[in-house]
Amino acid sequence: RAAAAGADRVAKDARIAVAHLAKKPLQAAELVRSERFLRVMRGRGRRRLARDRRGVLLRVDLLFEYDALGKEVLEALLGMARATARLEAQLPESAGALARERKGMEAALRERRKEFLDQVRQCDQQTFNLKYNGNVKQVREMVDLTQALARDVAAFREQAKRLAQEEDTLGLPRSDFRELEEVWGHLRPFHDLWTTVADFQRSYSQWTRAQVTSWDGRKVEAEHTAMTDALRQAVADLSQLPDCEDPARVGRQVLEQLDRFARSLPVVRALGNPKLQRKHWEAISVVLGFALGPDSPTSFNQLSELGLLTEGRSARLVTISENADREAAAEAALARVAAYVQDATVELRKNRETGDFDVTENELDAMNNVALEYQEEVSKIKANPIVIDNPHYLEQIKEASAKLDKILAAMAIMLKAYRGMLGIAKSLGFSHHISLLQEQPSKKIQRCYQKWNRILNQVHQNPRLLDDFNEHRFNAFDDLLEDVKYILSEASNDDTVMI
Repeated sequence: RAAAAGADRVAKDARIAVAHLAKKPLQAAELVRSERFLRVMRGRGRRRLARDRRGVLLRVDLLFEYDALGKEVLEALLGMARATARLEAQLPESAGALARERKGMEAALRERRKEFLDQVRQCDQQTFNLKYNGNVKQVREMVDLTQALARDVAAFREQAKRLAQEEDTLGLPRSDFRELEEVWGHLRPFHDLWTTVADFQRSYSQWTRAQVTSWDGRKVEAEHTAMTDALRQAVADLSQLPDCEDPARVGRQVLEQLDRFARSLPVVRALGNPKLQRKHWEAISVVLGFALGPDSPTSFNQLSELGLLTEGRSARLVTISENADREAAAEAALARVAAYVQDATVELRKNRETGDFDVTENELDAMNNVALEYQEEVSKIKANPIVIDNPHYLEQIKEASAKLDKILAAMAIMLKAYRGMLGIAKSLGFSHHISLLQEQPSKKIQRCYQKWNRILNQVHQNPRLLDDFNEHRFNAFDDLLEDVKYILSEASNDDTVMI
């Protein structure tokens, strides 16, 4: 039976491909090529055909854009009548096969529709008998029932989708399976209701019985929001269906529990904050009146039963958690600034001590902009309310600001030195050789470039040398200019540089 079904499927796919060709304005040469492709396609197995079918149709489409003349045209003219007759014979057959499949599906759906709706009513009746009190077993049974129904309906919907695709290929009007959407419209609210109720039971137990210090506050809030939204939608949909008051009642009962827990979400976020440090736990312990730390086994239920989650206490706990967030943000920002200051200081010291000044003006500008960005970040840290009166942070900010000021001052000197040296080179007519000095790999040019770096660092260390220079009076810059002339003229006479 399986082999016969596979063969039928291959034949059906081949007929669909033929029908696809029949919708095109066929010419003689195109018919010949189409026939060959179809013969190859019919010879393939069902699995490979399903995989290659789209590619085959695309290749056939390309044939219609190719105008072949010659012997194949004559050959096609001889076979045109036979090919056209075959196409005309197979079109009704393809449409008939689809029609039979559609009728079979409609009959099965009519049969199952009553069964589906009876099972949905069974969900409603079981809900009526269920006096909801959080019974996990009964809720699990309802989830299993609705999920099994949902799988059956999904299988029908997938079959209808495939049928619609084949009807589109043959240019036939689409089948209308309104009953299928009607069944799904009745089933979906039940499915969403019981799936969400089961999720709530599992999550609520974890929220209230687990130790409060093990919470992930943001995750709890996200789960709570998702369940609340899903239940509100399910209750609204059930209210639009006839005789569905009982499942809607269950949804409203669970929503009431979610709403009550929502009032405690700020405390959940506060005590589940991973940025809480020892000093914050000490402050929390003072608010609660007993010791609570990251390893305490205390649960939410215990805090609630002791009456410790009053509005006033909750507000103080939230404030402690917010302060922990601000402190963590300030410390992370200061750590980023400190890392940058260390790296920049090392780089500047290396340039100053070794004479290695292998950077361009654009790179210097970029480095200067980075330093300015970190200076702006320090300004934002100063505006953080948690650090304004905190000597620990103020001292770090003061130190970071002083180091950044030094780095920016050094950057300014470097830029002035670099631009001043470029000005000298330009005045001597050698500015176009600066990039060549940087790019050439030969040892001779590298020695010239190292000398240029040393001169540049000399200006870097004593920027007043630039102030002594003008077009008419060199003074202290005479030796420096001679070196520059020598380096650049030597570079200009080097064949490698010129190339």
